[in-house]
Amino acid sequence: MRFLVTPRFIPPPPLPRTIDPYQFNPYIVQTKPYFYFHIPKAAYIQARSAYRVQYVINSRGFRGPEIILPKPVTVKRLLVVGDSIVEGHGSEFSNTFTHLLGAHLGRADWEVVNAGVQGASPVYYAANAERYAALEPDAVLLMLYENDLWEDRERELAYFHFPSLDDADRILYPTAESRRPLSYFYAGLTRLRRNLLRSPLEQLIADHQKALKQTNEFQAAVGKGPFALPSALVDRYWQMSQEYLNYFATYLQQRKVKLLITHLSVHSVQPKSGLSALNYANSVDHHASRWAKEKKLPFFSLLPMMHQAFKEKKVAELIIKGDGHPTSNTHARIEAALRPWLQQHLD
Repeated sequence: MRFLVTPRFIPPPPLPRTIDPYQFNPYIVQTKPYFYFHIPKAAYIQARSAYRVQYVINSRGFRGPEIILPKPVTVKRLLVVGDSIVEGHGSEFSNTFTHLLGAHLGRADWEVVNAGVQGASPVYYAANAERYAALEPDAVLLMLYENDLWEDRERELAYFHFPSLDDADRILYPTAESRRPLSYFYAGLTRLRRNLLRSPLEQLIADHQKALKQTNEFQAAVGKGPFALPSALVDRYWQMSQEYLNYFATYLQQRKVKLLITHLSVHSVQPKSGLSALNYANSVDHHASRWAKEKKLPFFSLLPMMHQAFKEKKVAELIIKGDGHPTSNTHARIEAALRPWLQQHLD
């Protein structure tokens, strides 16, 4: 085993430095079955011409302060799950809508935890469901975003190229007790099992990957932009992504964790985006709303809020220049729109 197996472990975080968020990120590990995650305890700065933002990663691999576990019995925990919008790309953590929600909902004894991860989408949420549940949430707010269908297809095509870490379970329970030394024999057997026996979720990813390669439809769309999916593909791709949402919802339901759904679109509802982009955003919103209704899950669309915001403010006040992510102004608007709805459904 020493000759055949080269152990792959979660590396220690690199020393802090400044990086371009659109270039290679040395503070992120790519791996099955989680796709990727921030190296626990990492700290660095993301910078572009329009911003310079501190990133501090907790021991669970998420941006933000340490999460107390086991959860105190007096705490009710709301976990906010989503992509870079939730993570707070381009904004200081204190300006993110999750932090603002925590400041207000804390008065009602709700703690808000940011579990956003850049580039995440429904297949990512399904693959990381165990990580989210390990944070002991009482409720989960899942924010869907307009590029989810695109991101899911990219993740499906890339998944089986990711290596497996021999200590990947340590991202779930990073305690002193879980940090037992791994033998070469154990690492080899674990790796063999993972390669030979696919989980139900991995089989679903494989089936979707096969369909994508056979039709070549998605590959043909690459290069036209993440919001340029042909209308003929939207319904089909939603059905594929919905299977991951079903997996995620079922996983939480079995653990008696309340799930709430919201949907945000930023680019496709801008006045300059055009009718086709707006139709795309509305179509995804309709699918998300209908799915939530079928699952009897609370749903809140943020599209009307964004429409109104673009009527009241200039684009530069709402979207980071040269980047495309929401400004602190937009984060505040998201929080103000979500808060009364959350208070209604969390009481």
